[in-house]
Amino acid sequence: MLVRVTAIVVVASAVLILAVLLVGGVVLWNVLAEYMHPTTFSGRKDLVNMFVLSTAAAVGSLSAIAAVGNFIAARNQLRQQRRLDAEHSKADAQQKFFETMYEMLMEKDLKSSHPYDDVALLARAQSLTVLKGLNVEVRDTPISRDSASKVTPWNIPKRPKRINAAALASGKGEVITFLHDTGLIDRHKTIVNLAGADITRTNLVFAKLNQSNLRNTNLGFSALNMVEFNQANLSGANLWGAYLIGAKLNNADLTNAEFTDADLTGAKLNNANLSGAKFRGRWFGSPDAILNNADLSGADLSKADISDEQLAQCSVLKGATMPDGTKHP
Repeated sequence: MLVRVTAIVVVASAVLILAVLLVGGVVLWNVLAEYMHPTTFSGRKDLVNMFVLSTAAAVGSLSAIAAVGNFIAARNQLRQQRRLDAEHSKADAQQKFFETMYEMLMEKDLKSSHPYDDVALLARAQSLTVLKGLNVEVRDTPISRDSASKVTPWNIPKRPKRINAAALASGKGEVITFLHDTGLIDRHKTIVNLAGADITRTNLVFAKLNQSNLRNTNLGFSALNMVEFNQANLSGANLWGAYLIGAKLNNADLTNAEFTDADLTGAKLNNANLSGAKFRGRWFGSPDAILNNADLSGADLSKADISDEQLAQCSVLKGATMPDGTKHP
């Protein structure tokens, strides 16, 4: 398909150049003849020479333009081919991951293992590797605690105004959902420890990940709208710039979680543990989290970094433990 399109572009460019040369040649001859107005043989000879030189210069310029155009077309084709190859490679890696995990579950009794057993450690390594390999190529990188010292007012990443499906890794969401559905990341009996996992820019919209253990994972800039994280362990998780619109995080452990620039509009955090969580931009120019109509009834906000303005955005704070330790009526 790409070769066919490129061939059409090249032929169309050639036809266009010929048409421009024919029309331009006639116009150029008339302009030169009018300007020089030769009346002698020598004058007509000079006119022809001037026309030939001008035509050669025009042909050279058009050839250069065509060469640049062909170069750009070839470069774009190469980039597209590389993207397709990368997508195929990711799909193959993901399929290989599922096959390997199925083998561990069926033949190596992974479900009966403990987090530090060899088979569980191998499953962890496989999971972390495939998640990192399924990243999408973007210019800015979601911030992590390790890179916090490198943040300046000029390079702070910001959440996009709308979710761009092309900038999300759907494959990562499928991996996380698989690990949850097979019971490998259950918070009450975690077998595969995903601490430190790169789950950035992941599409988990409407995912049901209740009671999952995603402690100390990086979920920056992910689409988590309407996700169910009820009773999940997200302590220390990085949710910088994540979309959590309508998310359900009731009774979730979110201690020391990072919410800078996250959108929690309409989120449910009833009885969630938010002690030490960070909702305010920690650097100059980094946006605060949005808490419009969020329900924080019964939540523990002790020592949380949250402003009065953000608390005023919440729809319900009944029974919540405030940052100063007092109880909201």
